[in-house]
Amino acid sequence: MEIARAQRGHFNIIHRATGYNADIYLYGNDKLHEWGMKNRQFIEIGNDKIGIAPAEYVIVRKLEYYRESGFQKHVLDIESMFRIKGKQISLAILEDWIKNKSLEKEWALIQKEQ
Repeated sequence: MEIARAQRGHFNIIHRATGYNADIYLYGNDKLHEWGMKNRQFIEIGNDKIGIAPAEYVIVRKLEYYRESGFQKHVLDIESMFRIKGKQISLAILEDWIKNKSLEKEWALIQKEQ
């Protein structure tokens, strides 16, 4: 099942006992959403398959949210993704999307903090 909307958007769900959370991104009408959906990976949880967005997609969205809000939480999330995923993240793909979305300034700030 796909849930779509004209603009990008997301919400998160939180497991109260552990504090773990998952960001849920709704399918939107832009090239990044299209790329993210085409490149998602599936994991099995019980009898269900769940699509997981590529790390590059999430990082670009976090950079957009950081640009809009200035909230440090997005920077910390990106840093955590690099600690966990490391070399699995394609810098070439990521930097193409950063350029496409005009996020070079935000990316430079994050790289300076690391």
